[in-house]
Amino acid sequence: MAPLLARTHDPETGPEALELAAASLDGASPEDRRRFAVLARAALRAPDERLRAAAARALALAADVGASRALLAATRDDSEVVAVAAARALAALPARPTFAAALAAEARSCAADRVRAALLDAHAAAANGRPAPLTLRGEHVLHVRLALGGAPRAEGVGLDLRLPDGRLQRRRALPGGALFVPDLAAGVADVTLHAGDAVAP
Repeated sequence: MAPLLARTHDPETGPEALELAAASLDGASPEDRRRFAVLARAALRAPDERLRAAAARALALAADVGASRALLAATRDDSEVVAVAAARALAALPARPTFAAALAAEARSCAADRVRAALLDAHAAAANGRPAPLTLRGEHVLHVRLALGGAPRAEGVGLDLRLPDGRLQRRRALPGGALFVPDLAAGVADVTLHAGDAVAP
C-alpha cells in the first residue's frame, strides 16, 4: 500500500494509484487507511483534472461515506467530467437517506445537464437505500481513428478520454492510430490528444 500512496501526487500515475489503493484497502493497516483518506480528499482539490476525477472514484471505491460533503462540493467543479465523477461517486456510496435532501437541493441548483442527472441518480440511490453502480456499462464501443502523418508511431499516441460516467482515462492508440474502448453505456465521449503526444504533421 505504501508504494501506491507515494505515487498519488503525480498526475501521470496518481489517478491509477488512487484507484488501486482504494481497491486494496481491505488488507491495509489502519494508518494506511487514514493516509489514503487524507490523500484522496486532498486530490479532490488537485490542479490536475484527471487526478480530481480519480480521487472522487477512489473515495467511492473505498466506501468512504465520511467524504460525502467533500464529494458534494466537488460536484461544483469547473470541470464537468470531475463534477460528474463526484456525483457518480455519491450515488455509489453506501446509502445515507439523511443525505438525500442535500443531494436534491444540489440537483435543483445545478445548471449542467449531465451533472444534474448524476446528482438525481445519487438522490434516488440515497432515498431508496440502494447504491448505484460507480461505472456505467453498456454495449457500445468507442472507436477512435487518428489520421497520422508519416509512418506509424511504434509507441502509439496518448489520448485522454472523458467518458459519460465521469471517468477520465489515459489510453494509447495503436501505432496506426486506432483505439477501441468496449462495454460503454450510451453517451458522448470527449477525446483529446494527451499534451505530451504531439502528432507529427
